[in-house]
Amino acid sequence: RVFLTWYREGHAWKWCKWIKGHKLGTGESPYVDEDGKSVCPLEMQSAFVSRDYERYGLVRDMFDVQDEINKRRSRALFAISSRQTTTVKGAVDSVTDMKRELGKPDGNVEINIEAFEDAARVGMRPFEIMPTNDQIAAQMQLMEEAKNEIDMLGANAALAGETGESASGRAVLARQQGGMIEIASLTDRLHQFTRRVYRQIWCRIKQFWTEERWVRVTDDEYGARFVGLNRPVTMEEQLGQMPQPEAAAMAQAYGFYPGDPRLQAVVSIENQVEELDVDIVLEEVPDRVTLEGEIFEALMKYGPTLPPAVLIEADPVLPQKKKEKLLEALEAAQANPAGEIQMQGMQAEVAKTQAEAGKTAVEAQRLAAGF
Repeated sequence: RVFLTWYREGHAWKWCKWIKGHKLGTGESPYVDEDGKSVCPLEMQSAFVSRDYERYGLVRDMFDVQDEINKRRSRALFAISSRQTTTVKGAVDSVTDMKRELGKPDGNVEINIEAFEDAARVGMRPFEIMPTNDQIAAQMQLMEEAKNEIDMLGANAALAGETGESASGRAVLARQQGGMIEIASLTDRLHQFTRRVYRQIWCRIKQFWTEERWVRVTDDEYGARFVGLNRPVTMEEQLGQMPQPEAAAMAQAYGFYPGDPRLQAVVSIENQVEELDVDIVLEEVPDRVTLEGEIFEALMKYGPTLPPAVLIEADPVLPQKKKEKLLEALEAAQANPAGEIQMQGMQAEVAKTQAEAGKTAVEAQRLAAGF
């Protein structure tokens, strides 16, 4: 088995590759940060650390609570299916058989009549089942408290926004914000870890992207746009970007002519990565406002009486580009039937005019014939 260990010596990070009893290689870390200092390429984050430096997560805090829930459920089930009894000696032949029969749904307990008669003489009950409702209620109450505690430790209904359909958007948002308090420390650590990872990615890009690259810079699936990184700019391209009088003066000063090989010489690098800096902004929640979803659901209740364009505009999930396409298609669909109706009306008027003209011609012929 081969091991790779990263360690810090002074202000520099170093690595060592080794096996049992032998060192295979060592050296300084080849990865650097924005200031050119060596860094460790491993980014690690722990949810919690114990006194013994043991790493653990949120689930470990649930073990004891889950054990209590299981224990309370087991004891409550045992108390429900069992009976406490008091008997005088000799009231039943076997206490074990009596307990077994009481535990059955269709059990039958045989009582000795002699013991009843003896107990009745002294005013005692020879056989009695003791109520255990208080014990069962106590176990169920403790189990509910344990369930509430384990719900607050992890992703619960408040975080998921499951408050029922009748709850308003503000109520759902308030419950989600209240539920986030329980795991705020974990989400903060995850946020910091994610930011460090992206910063490492950008440092590696600045360090190793030395050749020309083209990167897509838009998320529009219908309008792709690319930007060149580390793109070499030749003298010919630089002259083409300059104003015409200034470019002509420079060409005359350097003695450039058409087809001159010097025009293909690289004079600068455009969008050089190692000279760039970026702002890393993390969005860790879905880009949907609960209040907008509530408004959309309220509009849906109006049914077909509401214009489709209003529902398309109010949908909080639909991207803006698709909204525009749907609205354009809707306008086109609404324009075509109107055009057809107008065309049909014009055709009807033409037919009516032709019919009236034909009728007038027939009457004129009849008058001319002497009818």
